[in-house]
Amino acid sequence: MEMNDPGSKYIITILLGKLTKKKGFRNKEEAVIGIQQKYGASHAIVICPWAEQGAAARHTTNGELISVDAYMEAGPAIDTLGAGDCFIACCIHFLNEGNSLRDVLVKACRITGKKVAKRGLLGLDVS
Repeated sequence: MEMNDPGSKYIITILLGKLTKKKGFRNKEEAVIGIQQKYGASHAIVICPWAEQGAAARHTTNGELISVDAYMEAGPAIDTLGAGDCFIACCIHFLNEGNSLRDVLVKACRITGKKVAKRGLLGLDVS
């Protein structure tokens, strides 16, 4: 089944890097694999953003680990308030649209990178 198939039932877990660092994981890839192993997540998608390092994800049905870099082209971080919420909302939106997991991460990192490079969310370029 595809992710955008209405009959699909997936558990989508998005973990913030701060939480996974407290659990002892040293990077986004280790966190994704470790969480899936520790909690026996099956038929699940685990996504872990890691601030300026980007994000990683893994879908248990195929086991492929996907890792993308952060989007830094919009400039340095000015305002990180709401960045996690922005990332999560983007992931949910792009998964719901049926994007591949890699595209979900790339798009979520791009929009979140644009968000942190400006104050607030008004006028955020979501392209």
